[in-house]
Amino acid sequence: MSEKLPKVVPGVEALPSTTHGSLDERAYERLCDAIADGTLAPGQHLRASRLAEELSISRTPVVNALKRLAQAGLVDWVANSGAYVRRFSMLETAQIFELREVLEGLAARHAARNLSERAIDELDALFVDFRGDAGEEAGPRIVRAYLAKDRLFHRSIIEAAGSAPLSRTTDQVHVTTVAFSAGLIRTVSVGIAEHDQIVAAFRARDPEAAEVAMRKHLRRSVDWLYEEAEVERERSRA
Repeated sequence: MSEKLPKVVPGVEALPSTTHGSLDERAYERLCDAIADGTLAPGQHLRASRLAEELSISRTPVVNALKRLAQAGLVDWVANSGAYVRRFSMLETAQIFELREVLEGLAARHAARNLSERAIDELDALFVDFRGDAGEEAGPRIVRAYLAKDRLFHRSIIEAAGSAPLSRTTDQVHVTTVAFSAGLIRTVSVGIAEHDQIVAAFRARDPEAAEVAMRKHLRRSVDWLYEEAEVERERSRA
């Protein structure tokens, strides 16, 4: 790493010296988001001491965060070497996204019944700043900012479902897919259009339409990933 990690969690500057639990959680969130936006790339060596320096905290919370990332499947521990950002095969990624399609479709169905009008407005407002820059030429900075809002959009819907078992299960699946989000964007405008369909279903208080819209949104990524998995399989045979 040649530069400090960007402030990938909005509102967090330096991590405060509070309890270890709080520092562990914030270090985990920062590192998870850095993997998601490609700042920490697949295969990259994660040195705890260097990351602690970047985050301006002690080494212990970083080590704990790396252990949690390993449990979530985002980090591999290599004997006598350390932690590395995990590389997933396309087939494995497709299968994980397929689980996400089902689980988040169910979350959207429940959220359509539970979301307040204010909460729906807040979901809709997440992408206001991107509508003028949503075309084919959206650069890395815009894409990175959009992905942060996209993760908030999906997390908010999962929380609004009001199901603790669904939240736990979805969180486990979701955290293993965040590192692939950037590569799955067709354009920012397409993503926003699909989000608009989900929000419209929420406004109509239509659980079935909300589930269909969410599953359609994620199915595009699933289909693309399976196509890429087939390409990957053919290359391995050559």
